[in-house]
Amino acid sequence: MSVRQPIQLSLNLDEPRASSPSEPYVLSSAIRRHKLRGSIETKVRYCLNFFPELDGRTFGIGLTRQAQGLASLEDFAIWLNPWQLSLQTISHEFTHLLQAKRLVPTGERSCDLFSLARHPSLNDVRPNYLDLPDTVFDQKDRTRWGWSGILYESARRAIRERSEGRRRYIRWFEDHMASLSRAVPIDFD
Repeated sequence: MSVRQPIQLSLNLDEPRASSPSEPYVLSSAIRRHKLRGSIETKVRYCLNFFPELDGRTFGIGLTRQAQGLASLEDFAIWLNPWQLSLQTISHEFTHLLQAKRLVPTGERSCDLFSLARHPSLNDVRPNYLDLPDTVFDQKDRTRWGWSGILYESARRAIRERSEGRRRYIRWFEDHMASLSRAVPIDFD
C-alpha cells in the first residue's frame, strides 16, 4: 500500500549524497536545516541497526508535519515529524520500505506487527494501527516498563503463526496481547 506524498513536501535530494556506508540515506534540505537534525539522525541510525535488509539501498528522508511519519514505496523514501518522533514510528516507516521490497506483507496493520518484531527497544510508543490494550501504555501512549519485550516476543510469535499458515495472525496477536494484559498486574509507573 502506498502512501501518497503530501503536496507541500519536497525531498530536494539533489545534494549531498549519503555520506558513508553507515548512513545510507539522503536528508532533505528541510531536515538538514532543522534544529532537531542531530536527534533525528541519531534515532534513524539506531533503528537502521535492526533493518539489515536496507543495507546497500539509499533512501530519502524528508520532513512532514501532517503525520508522525509517511512512506513512499515508489520513491523509496520516508518523511518524519521531528516533534513527534519515536523509534516505533521510524521502525514502522522502515517496515514500509521492506514492503516496497516485498519482504513484508502489505498493509498498515502488518507493518505495525512486523515493526514490533524488530527489537524490544524500538517499541517505545503505541503503534497506530493495531488494537492493543490501554494497560500496555501510559497516558502519553509510551510503552510501560516491561511491555516492550512482551510486544516483541508476541509479534515474533504471530509472524511464526503466519508462516505456519494461520491467516488471521494479526487478530491472534491482538487477542493474545489482550489476554496477557488481563493476566499481568498493571504497572502504574
